[in-house]
Amino acid sequence: MRLLLLVLLGGLCSFQFLSKETRKIISDDQYNYEFYVTDHKLTVFKENRQYYWYRLGEIHQSQSGANGALLQGRYTKSYRGAGIAEEGFFEKGIKHHRWSSWYQNGALKEVTYWREGLRSGTYTAYSDQGIARISGKYSRGKKHGRWIDYQTQDTTYFKQGEKVVEKPKKRNEKTEKPKKEGWITNSKAWFQKVFRKKTAAEKAAKKRQRELKKRAKKQQKPKTNIPPKQSN
Repeated sequence: MRLLLLVLLGGLCSFQFLSKETRKIISDDQYNYEFYVTDHKLTVFKENRQYYWYRLGEIHQSQSGANGALLQGRYTKSYRGAGIAEEGFFEKGIKHHRWSSWYQNGALKEVTYWREGLRSGTYTAYSDQGIARISGKYSRGKKHGRWIDYQTQDTTYFKQGEKVVEKPKKRNEKTEKPKKEGWITNSKAWFQKVFRKKTAAEKAAKKRQRELKKRAKKQQKPKTNIPPKQSN
């Protein structure tokens, strides 16, 4: 019974929170905007975050603060003529999840992932022909890892927003130790050299060398003089 009451209370609280969201539709000279705002008031704002809020018929943005109704949920910006220009989600006034934008001709322009108001995850920018121009990753609002410029064919590596000269090593990647001088560096070539079939000339030369060694040993062996036996 107690569990049921907790579930009902949680659902009621959720309903009350959702009921405070209000749909808004506004326009300017270039775009139409459709979004939602919440009456939920924040007492503490995250540092280094851009907050989006609505007041007096306009969307405003400010650093680490707000002076109006915070944007909440789905956000859509469309061209006045036709076609969507930008789409994404807000979580208590800051960007969250996937955000996408399009050129006026309908081609995809940019895809960015956000987490709690900071770029976090893959990023891709496209040309107005729908061809990828730049791709990379963000980590807590900073470029991180490999970034590729497909137009210039350049690859750049970043570590928390700072460029690094060399490709960063993976965590499990082992550094190859230099081999000692005199060791066999190519085992395959070594086995082929040792175990290959010798030619007739090589066999004859090898036999000749053995005979010469035997003669040399005989010549170096000292001769012992045995005294003659004395007769009685």
